Amino acid sequence: KGGFDHTFALLSRDGWQVPAAEIASDTRRVKIHTDQPGIHVYTGNYLDGTAQGKGGKVYGKHSGVALEAQNFPNAINVKGFPDCILQPDQEYKRNITFSFEYSP
Repeated sequence: KGGFDHTFALLSRDGWQVPAAEIASDTRRVKIHTDQPGIHVYTGNYLDGTAQGKGGKVYGKHSGVALEAQNFPNAINVKGFPDCILQPDQEYKRNITFSFEYSP
C-alpha cells in the first residue's frame, strides 16, 4: 500500500510551470521546470524486489521515484482540460528543464 501514482496540476507563469518539482537531500537537489500542465509522480509501487540494478542492487517497493511532465490523463474526455490532440500538420514541442545541484 501507499506510494504515489498521480498527476498533479501545475501553476503557470508566462507559459512555464513554476516549479514543476523539486527533490532535495542534504547534499543534492534536482529541480524540474516545464511548460506541460501537469507532472506525474510514480514511486515504484509495483517493484517487488525481483528487479536488480547496478552491482546486483535489488529494487523493492518504493525504492525509486519517476517524475514525468505531461498533459493530464484523460484530457481528451474532460472539457476544460488542455487540448491533447495533435493534428497531422502540427508540430509537437514541449520544454522540460532539469537542473542538478551538489554541495558536499
